[in-house]
Amino acid sequence: MIFELEFLRYGKHDNRPVKIARMMEIAPDVEAVKARVRHLPGTSAWPEGTEAVRILDHEGHEVETWRWSEDDAGPA
Repeated sequence: MIFELEFLRYGKHDNRPVKIARMMEIAPDVEAVKARVRHLPGTSAWPEGTEAVRILDHEGHEVETWRWSEDDAGPA
């Protein structure tokens, strides 16, 4: 399946999401693409300033928005 990932940051004054980048991802299912997204922070595929990733299916419907936190960083 083909998914679109929208990389988001949130406005400082209104906390509204702003799309800063996007990319297409091919994965066998939703769980696989969600696992891939959780491993993107710290890689070259993770745009600077990204706070969250919105996952869209091939029809453009939102599947999930995953918001990154320091707890997701794992061991250094």
